[in-house]
Amino acid sequence: MSEQIQNIELTEDQELKQTIFREIAKCSKSYEYCLLKYGKIPIPGKGNMPFILREYQKKCLKVFEDKEDVIILKSRQLGLSTLVAGFIACGMIFEENYNALVIATKKTTAINLVKKVKVALNKFPSWLMTEKIRKDNEMSVELTNGSFVKAVPSSGDAGRSESLSLLVLDECLTYDNKIKIKNKNTGEIKEVNIGELYLNNYYK
Repeated sequence: MSEQIQNIELTEDQELKQTIFREIAKCSKSYEYCLLKYGKIPIPGKGNMPFILREYQKKCLKVFEDKEDVIILKSRQLGLSTLVAGFIACGMIFEENYNALVIATKKTTAINLVKKVKVALNKFPSWLMTEKIRKDNEMSVELTNGSFVKAVPSSGDAGRSESLSLLVLDECLTYDNKIKIKNKNTGEIKEVNIGELYLNNYYK
């Protein structure tokens, strides 16, 4: 991150330059700060509005940062896809070779999430975009630091041979889908519905 900042040629005004450098450093350390202060989301009929994070979104963002494996059971229209898109956008800017793959049951669903990442990137202030967009098409976007996000429909070999920083499975499972889980306290392995993960404290 420090090398990226040092290579930015922004202004001869040293005070302004230092302010910008401090803001970039803050954003790289806290994606919540970055999204709250500089994130924009499109609202039908209102245009691009500030990204106001609700408390549950802040909690989810913290979980994304702290945990490797996250399962979310949610209703629609809660802004979680937009939050994930913002999280990916921040990772792409502030980490080199941050590679995110979005897999969904439908190709259009995966593409829509990638579109949201593009919106997040394009709406950030130009000085915050320490990396520029190198490749941009319907299925993916890549930055000059090697970071990318790519959309693919679900299949038997989706994501195979990919070296990833983040894998997003969007709408791939329902409440009744069964998976095998291991109780970290007892070592017991059990087949349960996805919904049971949120009803049985033993498997949280």
